[in-house]
Amino acid sequence: MNRDIELLKTQILADYYHNQFTTNLSFLLSGFLTFAAALFVLVVEGHLTLIEYYGFLFVIVIPFGYWIYSTRKTYSENLDSIDSLIEQVENNKPLPSLKELKKKQPKDKNE
Repeated sequence: MNRDIELLKTQILADYYHNQFTTNLSFLLSGFLTFAAALFVLVVEGHLTLIEYYGFLFVIVIPFGYWIYSTRKTYSENLDSIDSLIEQVENNKPLPSLKELKKKQPKDKNE
């Protein structure tokens, strides 16, 4: 077993999980900000009052907050799996191929 190759596998998988997390989080936050800006245009044009605007924002924060929470939870589960892979390498146990490691990842509830 070549330890450097096994550690490279875990690094590639960790980078994949991190990129997936940052992409999902960026998408969710930009969606929320876009929605807030679109609603604010309605306030400026006089179609909505500020109370209605904040009411709509409060209502939309709940689903976006849940999606952000579930994205963070999935990322945390992925980090736990990376940690277990590193422990396997430390105990001189070989890892499967990258394709098999990707198949074993915790399922992302956002996809």
